[in-house]
Amino acid sequence: MFVGDDRWSVAVDLGNEDPEATALAEYERSHRYQAVVRWDWVAHPHWEPGHRVELQCEAIRLPRGTVVEILEKVSRVDGGTGEYVETVSAGVVRWG
Repeated sequence: MFVGDDRWSVAVDLGNEDPEATALAEYERSHRYQAVVRWDWVAHPHWEPGHRVELQCEAIRLPRGTVVEILEKVSRVDGGTGEYVETVSAGVVRWG
């Protein structure tokens, strides 16, 4: 039985001759958020990874005014209803 997180990340920096510097940069990148959150909704197809936004709605159960950086977004259209839905993963930069 496995309990835990099994996410792998590979960083290739051919111009860097110091693998410790690459490893440290990847560690800092992966630990710069207070939390990582995920939600589904029908909104904002223009939001892309890298965008920072201040949330002004409470429908996704985050405090109003929370600032997040979009990390990943998966968009899909439900074949039965024709409804556009997004799953957004974001790092919390500042809680509202």
